[in-house]
Amino acid sequence: MKHFKELLCGEEDRGQRLDLFLARHEEGFTRSFWQRLICAGQVGVNGDPRSPDYRLRDGDWVRVRLPERACGTRLRSGSAGSTRLWGPAWGAPLEIPVLYEDGALLAVNKPPGLLVHPLGQSWLRHPEVALWEKEPSLAAWLFQRGLGGLPRCGLVHRLDRGTSGILLAAKTVRCQRVLERAFAARQVEKFYRVLVWGKVPGRRRYPPQSSGYPPGIQRTPACWHQVEHPLGRRSGHKRVEVLASGRASLTQFRVLKSCGEVSHLEVRPMTGRTHQIRVHLKAAGWPVVGDALYSRQAQPGAARPMLHAWRLRFFHPVSKRRMVLTAELPQDFRDCWDLHLENRKIC
Repeated sequence: MKHFKELLCGEEDRGQRLDLFLARHEEGFTRSFWQRLICAGQVGVNGDPRSPDYRLRDGDWVRVRLPERACGTRLRSGSAGSTRLWGPAWGAPLEIPVLYEDGALLAVNKPPGLLVHPLGQSWLRHPEVALWEKEPSLAAWLFQRGLGGLPRCGLVHRLDRGTSGILLAAKTVRCQRVLERAFAARQVEKFYRVLVWGKVPGRRRYPPQSSGYPPGIQRTPACWHQVEHPLGRRSGHKRVEVLASGRASLTQFRVLKSCGEVSHLEVRPMTGRTHQIRVHLKAAGWPVVGDALYSRQAQPGAARPMLHAWRLRFFHPVSKRRMVLTAELPQDFRDCWDLHLENRKIC
């Protein structure tokens, strides 16, 4: 279902680009969004399709076709526990496994490669535009399930595009606020499964002289390693680095299994910094397998960082009962581990 909006160009609009005209007259939508919509044929001038750089004339009628805010359609797949995601610009529907759902919250197992939300800002004020992005996203899927009326479609935390695993979304504003406070207070325990290069030795602390703990953090259990480096970004740089001026960051991990050149770890980030696990493990000498951003070595059998959000422990925002949710390892993670086992023949 669609709705249309028509705009009449006045003398003051003469000579403006079509995309710039729309960005100025329709608050909350970015110029890049309008460029995508124009190229998708959803904008016409005097009944004819135009390019984003079309120069307007006095008296031109601009007609815009947008999805209605409530037009999201929930499509059930044939198998229980998953829901299909579809949008006009995408190909085949994408199924997203549902791990848990009740009237307050929703937990899904995010597939690797899926964006949590669109890269632009338009979706924050107009969540329906997520359906018109070039790539599908979890935010679009949540919108289709009727959560478009909540801030950020109910999202309370995020994962990188390449990371798979558990993601929580609230289904009411009250529950969203409770969960956001729980994440901010580090009351949600997060556990990841990670493949790293190298054989990890016995328990250690990195750097060795480190002894401080961020507020609310308990001491490391006997079988766990600890990495404690401040993290930040240099001005104008994309990569996160260990910086003396960065924010205090703490990561704990333990070895589940090693096969010579690769180790399988369980990792617990005690703070929630951007790329924290990837940067801390690289600083300790064991970069994440498949992480092209922080490791320059070849990545056989890994098309993305082998990082999976495996388990969450938290209190339910309404019932207050203890929740423990687990997401099984994705196939590409298991295939990568099996590949290295076969190559080395040691374990």
